[in-house]
Amino acid sequence: MRAITALLIVAMVPAITKAQIMFDHVYGDSGFDFGFSVQQTSDGGYILAGGSDTGEPNGTDMYLVKTDTYGGVQWQQTYGEQLLDLAYSVSQTADGGYVICGTFNGFGGDTLSIIRTDQQGEVIWEHQYPGSVGRDIGYSVVQTMDGGFAVSGFVGSGQATDVYVVKVDALGDLQWSTAVDLGAEEYGNTIRQLADGGFIVLADNGEVPEAVADMYLIRFNVMGDTLWTRSFGTPEADAARGLWVNDDGGFILAGGRDYPNRDIFLLRTDDQGNELWRRFHGDPTRDEMAMDVQQLDDGGFIFCGREENAVTDDVVMHLFRTDGDGFISWEREFPRGIFSEGISLDSTTDGGFVIVGSTTDTLGGFAFTDMFLVKTDATGYVTVDEVGTSGEGVAIWPNPVSELLSVSAPDGVFDRITLFDICGRVVTTAALNSSVRTEISVTMLPNGVYAAMASGPNGCDHRSTVVIAR
Repeated sequence: MRAITALLIVAMVPAITKAQIMFDHVYGDSGFDFGFSVQQTSDGGYILAGGSDTGEPNGTDMYLVKTDTYGGVQWQQTYGEQLLDLAYSVSQTADGGYVICGTFNGFGGDTLSIIRTDQQGEVIWEHQYPGSVGRDIGYSVVQTMDGGFAVSGFVGSGQATDVYVVKVDALGDLQWSTAVDLGAEEYGNTIRQLADGGFIVLADNGEVPEAVADMYLIRFNVMGDTLWTRSFGTPEADAARGLWVNDDGGFILAGGRDYPNRDIFLLRTDDQGNELWRRFHGDPTRDEMAMDVQQLDDGGFIFCGREENAVTDDVVMHLFRTDGDGFISWEREFPRGIFSEGISLDSTTDGGFVIVGSTTDTLGGFAFTDMFLVKTDATGYVTVDEVGTSGEGVAIWPNPVSELLSVSAPDGVFDRITLFDICGRVVTTAALNSSVRTEISVTMLPNGVYAAMASGPNGCDHRSTVVIAR
């Protein structure tokens, strides 16, 4: 048995370390912490951006978290003043540092803010770019071909906001800014740079119930002049959130239709913004939104967002994959607390996906919110697939694990769980009780890859691999 187990682990080490890294983590303290943006970094870890409660009335700082490959915190930084400061977007820069954009000194006096940091999150420079006497917020940032940065957001106040695009050089000095009035309350939610040096911005004009809001694509040249604008809508109020430049030079758009019980709204265009197809997915009695999108190597698409659970009515983080024509191949939910949602995603080098958002739960009558990060495999799962065929119903989580490994198994089939190290030696064993979850402490075991075997009185066994990482 030891030899077989050891061979099983050795055979699976490349798959686990390269293609089977899966986990979910929360970040933050006892207050309110939000996740808005994620990107895999050049070292295989992740950079997360959002907001963190300062403990002061209406006080929130920009929040930047750097993790390793397994989601463990390497460092975290906050930036802000006394009022509302939020980081809506983050991108790793060519020198290995980071750039974030968002809002500075919020609650009516918001100013679009860009911060550039080094590899440890220490500020290199920070600038605000007021576009009006009202509010200005940056929602999306990209590093540009010339080493500078471009941000999209909005400028104005009340129901008189315009799409706002700011272009700065590598030192943060303003090169140009432009505002686009589409005749209503507009927001520039996502920006991408194009091969010709220009920019494409995904915008919408609000999602208030009495308005007929639409999605918009706005194309700018390298100097910020508007080349064309395209609108895409339905008779209902539509919201635009995710944008990707496809391998054919066209675009995929993601959002929602028909506020407040929205359906997922997907739309594909050519490189001139001419519509190729649109798809709607969802239950008209529940609110569902697609928040971010990327195209995959096979021409399909991966989306993250939120949806209401049909049974519990809780809002849950949602990940789904489509083919190249926008038809769903699979869907996954990641429920946590009473509310969870995916705001931003990235495809990872091991073939999986990483999603960041927020999760809310209640404790002692108080609600608290944390930044929520989920890393999946290529099929959208966050648990390691079973080895063998007789282990249906066994669940082992989280994986990777740092402190407590949880195991549940069907009644009467399995009665013991055993962990083996890479040499096939038994390192720990515990009885399984089908009526309760079994928890095994792994705090005394070194980091590495282990085999977990659930065994039963009738000779049934279920074998999985477990990664211990701190």
